[in-house]
Amino acid sequence: MICVLLVSVDLQAVSYQGELSQSGNLYTGQADFQFRLFDSLTAGSQQGLTDNKNNVEVLNGRFVVELDQWNGEFDGSDFWLEITAAVPAGSGNFITLTPRQKISPVPYAEYAYDLDISGLQLRVTGTCPSNSAIQVVDVNGGVTCGTFAEEGHSHEFAEITNVPADLADGDDDTTYDGSDFAVSNQSCAVGQVVSAIAANGSISCVNLPAASSPPDCNQSNQALQYDSVNGWNCVDITFSGPSAGEAQGFEITDSWGDTWDGIERQAKSWAEADQTCNSLGARLPTITELYRVSGAFKGDVGSPYETNYLWSQTWWDKTNKGRVRLTDGAINNSFATSSSPFRCIWPQASVSYFTGNKCMGEPGDACWDHVGFPNNTMVMDKMERPPVSYVAATDECAFVNAHLADQQDYAENIINGLPNGTNSWQWTSNHARYDWAALVRWQNTDTLYDDHSDTYVSVSSRAGGPYRFRCTGVNTAAGAHPTTVANEFIASDTLIKTSDAPTAIATFGDSINGCFSQGGHVAHSRDIMELVRAGMTSGTGTDYLWLADWSRYDLIQIGRWTGVDTSYTGYYNEYVTWATVNLVNEYQHRCVFYPIDMAYSHPPNSNCALGLPCQQFENGASKLAVDTTDRIASTYTEATADCINMGGQLPTAVQLTEAIRAGVPNGSGAYLWTSDSAGLDTNGNSYAIALKWNGTESGFSPVYSSSATWSGKGTTTQSYRCVWSNELK
Repeated sequence: MICVLLVSVDLQAVSYQGELSQSGNLYTGQADFQFRLFDSLTAGSQQGLTDNKNNVEVLNGRFVVELDQWNGEFDGSDFWLEITAAVPAGSGNFITLTPRQKISPVPYAEYAYDLDISGLQLRVTGTCPSNSAIQVVDVNGGVTCGTFAEEGHSHEFAEITNVPADLADGDDDTTYDGSDFAVSNQSCAVGQVVSAIAANGSISCVNLPAASSPPDCNQSNQALQYDSVNGWNCVDITFSGPSAGEAQGFEITDSWGDTWDGIERQAKSWAEADQTCNSLGARLPTITELYRVSGAFKGDVGSPYETNYLWSQTWWDKTNKGRVRLTDGAINNSFATSSSPFRCIWPQASVSYFTGNKCMGEPGDACWDHVGFPNNTMVMDKMERPPVSYVAATDECAFVNAHLADQQDYAENIINGLPNGTNSWQWTSNHARYDWAALVRWQNTDTLYDDHSDTYVSVSSRAGGPYRFRCTGVNTAAGAHPTTVANEFIASDTLIKTSDAPTAIATFGDSINGCFSQGGHVAHSRDIMELVRAGMTSGTGTDYLWLADWSRYDLIQIGRWTGVDTSYTGYYNEYVTWATVNLVNEYQHRCVFYPIDMAYSHPPNSNCALGLPCQQFENGASKLAVDTTDRIASTYTEATADCINMGGQLPTAVQLTEAIRAGVPNGSGAYLWTSDSAGLDTNGNSYAIALKWNGTESGFSPVYSSSATWSGKGTTTQSYRCVWSNELK
């Protein structure tokens, strides 16, 4: 691969400086080149002769040639240079590089034709005789002559006009203090030049530049510099710039303010690449960071010639790491033990929550305020992140202190104008079956999104993909839940807290109640995946625990892991399956505690159903408010929108179960919507879990068919209740 830079062009020769690499590595040795000039980018006619340059010395990829076969060809037209190269010299294996390099007419002088001379002064053609002088020259070059004044000619002083007042009497009686006169008879030493003249006429001298032409700065960490005192010189860039001089090549700052290696580093295994960057005070970039500086987005880093896939820091699955190509943003993955080139990144210092350029979008405008949370406490990506595996999507979000967006996050925000839908399928963190994750899509903005039909919703194996995705997370320094729990473990990136210890087995309903009484909740699959990959111990081994993800009207997901398993993928059947929700099946559980919005206050009565006061629950730092009566039957998206407009949300099945068991009154015996999506029907339409109870039921359990079912989200109407919570999840 050759990158060629035009450095000067005149009518005699063309000087080129280039960079030559072989198999991704900078070449040192001799090479043969052939240069041809054409009149178009493709095909066209060759102009002039072929300029052959053999046995060109190449050092660390750099070479310079003088092309001198095209005298007279440069007439102001555009030309394109075609280059073929053979490595090593004498091999004869010439490779033609594409595309041809354009040589615009800017660097060299154009010829002027058909000059309009009207109004121009023609050459002087007239002459004057001896002892006379030219006084006037007309437009045609003719002259008018006049005689010199005689040597003895004189005038009386009185004949002089505009004489200064002090000289009007003909003498020089005005005195001066000397401040208005320049100091005379000054000079600089040999080898110096005048650099400044003061108001009083004194001069300052500086030494002449030490070097009249630039030296070759070919040592490590050197850059070429010029100043008026020392001229051209080589300076050491070590400890300069955000990379402290450690960047490979000249460091590059992208549109988000992060600093990168100017050129890619030689191929290494992933572990070696990771160690290299860490030793330089940098790290490997994420897939998203590589994608957004690629040609697919901003094109801040790399060039059209750099077609290698570069390591990211992100796991694709248990054994492979994600890789990105900077030319077009293409993504693949490779065994971590294989070799790939890479670039290091020195990111700006950032806060430990999801905000600013951590979101995916245009620099400085990347976060969307999540409509389901007041006070702008949660945000989503404004734009889709690149297509990756489910594991990679989870890790990419956690790395920026966020979560993979849930299906309900999308539903609430798309109907309220979430922008930049590309109609590409996107991962959600909703585990719609023991082996599925729900997918969503929409085009541009689509407030008619129904979260139901196959226009908008589908499913995929969590071992499948890749698909695009968005992250959602806390937009404030909320910190972890303030309540201390036994054997406390906190996921360092997402700040989800749990009690890292086995629990007694219990039915699903009793497990829900046990967590709620502590101010926590039974963990969702997304919570467990983030916690286990962050290092949570006390794996259940062969025993399963309840997870708060409905996979059908009567089935809920259960999961397990062994010891510490930071490679946890959530795939069926190594980690998860499903079990029937009834009054017999018993499993362990994990309670989780989410960050708290300290500015939260319970809703006013006017926001609650029928204007009646909501039922309020406060378990330690956790707060929950629930409608005490049903709202009018509506479609799923209408119910979702109404709760959002009231400052609340449609409850999850776990939240509604918690409230029912805690005594929320006036169960009507009618099914109520929850926000838990559960699988698809035979026509590919999405369903949601619905619960019902009578009066008050402290022993309530969401068992099919006495208390739980599912219902299509399309045109079907159900009653519902809204909830308000101070938890950020």
